[in-house]
Amino acid sequence: MDVDDTYTLYPEDLRSYNEEDYKKRVASDIKSPYTEEFTIGLHQELFKNFSIRINYIHKTKRNIIENVLYDPDSDKDWYTISQDTQGWWIPFETIIPEVDDFPDTQVSAYYRSTNAPVLFYQLKNVPELTRKYQALEIAFEKRMLNNLQLNGFLVISKATGNIGLNYDASSGFSSAADNPNFLLVNLPDDSRLDLAVLSELIDHYDYQLKFIVDNESDQLEIENTLEQLGNVDYEKVMLMPQASSREELVEKSVMVAEICKRTGFAFSQRLQVLLWNNQKAC
Repeated sequence: MDVDDTYTLYPEDLRSYNEEDYKKRVASDIKSPYTEEFTIGLHQELFKNFSIRINYIHKTKRNIIENVLYDPDSDKDWYTISQDTQGWWIPFETIIPEVDDFPDTQVSAYYRSTNAPVLFYQLKNVPELTRKYQALEIAFEKRMLNNLQLNGFLVISKATGNIGLNYDASSGFSSAADNPNFLLVNLPDDSRLDLAVLSELIDHYDYQLKFIVDNESDQLEIENTLEQLGNVDYEKVMLMPQASSREELVEKSVMVAEICKRTGFAFSQRLQVLLWNNQKAC
């Protein structure tokens, strides 16, 4: 240990150890979680001693409980950006440099501001957390001689949502709703964009929207996204070619420039590729 080291207490709200305040650790309207399950099947004997069975299973987790950031003074949740009307979360943006086949990626993270409340958590139902499971089961049964049977099964399943399937993920004490970063990265179902959150950010912060364009068909997806948002200043929209080499950049820049001419969006260059081609660590 260095004699010059300094230590600061973690900003925990000690009121949670008071009996009256401790009662606020659990939301008054909390509901028990449950799993909604639907199953339908068909069993058919196709011919003598041979039958097939097909089942469809659908499960949805409801009323998921999690430990979330809560301010008892204002009776206000603040674990998502859309709930933050006080500026308690400060955005930080950076670009992760290109590595191998992965292009430059702009990322955003949120950190508590100096005027944010001290940490106080409340157990409650979190509607932003989802978990669904679907499966199609196909089985056959063949009765044979000497009381033998031949059985075969095929299960095609898919789990979607933004929390895991294990016990810890839904125990109520994971990190799933500790801050906005988890919910921004782990979007529900198969979504790549949380349009509601993005719209809130556009309304409350200065912004630029940059889309990476790989081919002409991306234009329609970009325009559909902007139409769904509805509150975007098109002068703040930029398009950048998807390219990992100077040759690819020159080729795709013409295509992206034509899209910009048609739409009025700004053109963004990949300067590091233009200057250093596909060299690493430049």
